[in-house]
Amino acid sequence: MDRHKVSKEELLAKLGFPVLEPLPKGMTESYIAYKGDSRSVVKIAEKSEEAKYRNIKNDADALMLVSDISGIARILRYEMFSLSNASKWINLHFHTNLATQDYVMFEREYIPGTDIAGFHGIKDFEAIESFRRCILKLHERGISGLDMIEWHNDRPDHIYNLIQHQETGQPYLFDLGRCYLLEQSFKAYNQGIRKDWREFDLIVDSAYRRPNGINL
Repeated sequence: MDRHKVSKEELLAKLGFPVLEPLPKGMTESYIAYKGDSRSVVKIAEKSEEAKYRNIKNDADALMLVSDISGIARILRYEMFSLSNASKWINLHFHTNLATQDYVMFEREYIPGTDIAGFHGIKDFEAIESFRRCILKLHERGISGLDMIEWHNDRPDHIYNLIQHQETGQPYLFDLGRCYLLEQSFKAYNQGIRKDWREFDLIVDSAYRRPNGINL
């Protein structure tokens, strides 16, 4: 029989995500998944893709701790699986040798809105307060290093990793893949707290001091 490597799109289709729209290339492969009128975001990585696998697992582990917090996309599904030892995969009907192929996958809610990098920071007072409370609660749950600004040569370049909900105007963090968990490193977690508040101040300040753009 002919053997071929199962693509991530094929795997996701068998997992119940037959209609996918790839999101722009980033650290990991991400897709908008369509089920009738509903949308969600799905991420997947193979264990051999070490950096991507670690990023997605970290993202999902963090979301599992904080999905009840306002301003965080809720996680809907989280699975780690192997094609070689799960009986449900027998029905995939792929002729392939995948004994070492292990995967991590998760699904989170889709946030309709616009990347805040395309706006002039966060101007609405209620949105700022909601965003501040969200960061505080994340820190209380042992999560920091929220990656809200992209830095180049130790200088802030643009707002990153934030979506402003199109109906409520509330900012949402949508990727915790590079965050620090207190349970993993107390030192990194403390450093992440300081970085988060520095970035929060820059984001809010940019709304009032940079009328022509986002560059901080």
